[in-house]
Amino acid sequence: MKEDLKSVTIDADLKEYMINNKKILMGFVSGKALREKTNDIPNKPNTRDFMGNVNKYVPEMKKTLRNKPELFLYMNNGIHIIAESYIRNEDGTITVFFKKGQGIFNGIHTENVQETDGKPNSYVILVIYFDVPEEEIVDIIVAKNSSTPTKEISRGKKLERYEWVKKILPDYPIKYKESDKYDLDIATILHIAGIYQVNERTHRFVNKDYRKFQSYLRNKGDVVKKHNDGKLNLE
Repeated sequence: MKEDLKSVTIDADLKEYMINNKKILMGFVSGKALREKTNDIPNKPNTRDFMGNVNKYVPEMKKTLRNKPELFLYMNNGIHIIAESYIRNEDGTITVFFKKGQGIFNGIHTENVQETDGKPNSYVILVIYFDVPEEEIVDIIVAKNSSTPTKEISRGKKLERYEWVKKILPDYPIKYKESDKYDLDIATILHIAGIYQVNERTHRFVNKDYRKFQSYLRNKGDVVKKHNDGKLNLE
């Protein structure tokens, strides 16, 4: 029922394509149209939701919008959205419907700066994907936002893989997402926990051998990924 979905109406020049039997809307939208849309586009899937306002490119995007708005289209990768359905309205606008967990999964900072500083001639690419399997959304958004160094940390946060750490260290100031202001991040906690891995058969430390331990210390990111994938039990 569309009554149970969140809707956003926007004036954008979008065409429908069928790719692998799934609908995709693709086209262009202006900063003016983003400012005038009826509601905020949900941001639930976006990994950069965990980064707060920390993004070194935001000042540059605002500078481009201020001085050369017509060039923004060429200098930006666009806004990518997962949605449930859409309708075309008689006035030429498009109303997009979202279920819980859907929304912008790449380009949230682009959308934010266009919404506040966009101009009628500051266009941006807009792509809306439909019929995306819910179980694939986490991996899709992580891959799409792979430039962020905290992609695996953000993925683990979305998968709720750190709840056991919160239970063991409920009052300890741990950085679970980029916007947290603490010095100790969850990747370091997992790395430390991994040092004390015990082989279930031999009951000895897994990384007891010097070379194994040396290799383990060099691969913090790999530890986080294996933990998030359930391939490494650190509890």
